Amino acid sequence: MNDCENITVTEFSLTPFSISRTNEVFIFIGFLSMYLLAVVGNLIIIVLICAVPQLHTPMYFFLCNLSSVDAIYVSAILPKMLSIIITEDKTISYYRCFTQLSFIFCAHAENYILACMAYDRYVAVCSPLHYSLIMTRKVCFIIVIFYIILYYVNSLVLTLSISIIILLFSEAQPFLL
Repeated sequence: MNDCENITVTEFSLTPFSISRTNEVFIFIGFLSMYLLAVVGNLIIIVLICAVPQLHTPMYFFLCNLSSVDAIYVSAILPKMLSIIITEDKTISYYRCFTQLSFIFCAHAENYILACMAYDRYVAVCSPLHYSLIMTRKVCFIIVIFYIILYYVNSLVLTLSISIIILLFSEAQPFLL
């Protein structure tokens, strides 16, 4: 009979991209430039849409939301990846991994925002005379609140289902050996 101990996972060890330190520096510079470009580009879009009154339309409102979700998505993952690349510590804590996992599902929020933008363009093209009556500021906020709730419920379900799968696999480990 196989005696198994109760093991608690506190961190994950990640494999480095490269063994060579010079290659890691080039990889770090590449990831850092992509990160800065994404964050600065999205922040410029947000600032311009908020600053220019002519851009306070439903389409640009959704574009501003898309840029903010994209900035959150990139900022949730890349800073830890950059620290893993440049430092000798190639581990990530279990809770930090789950936090990143929940923010990875921002990609689903991007899909919801794109669907809202498609609906906005559909109304603008198919009912141009009724567009201002249909797509009011109140309707836009209701749509945004709806997809934020949908995103968080989706993210919670996916994150918890992954943790349940990990739990079930760890309980079935003695039977698999």
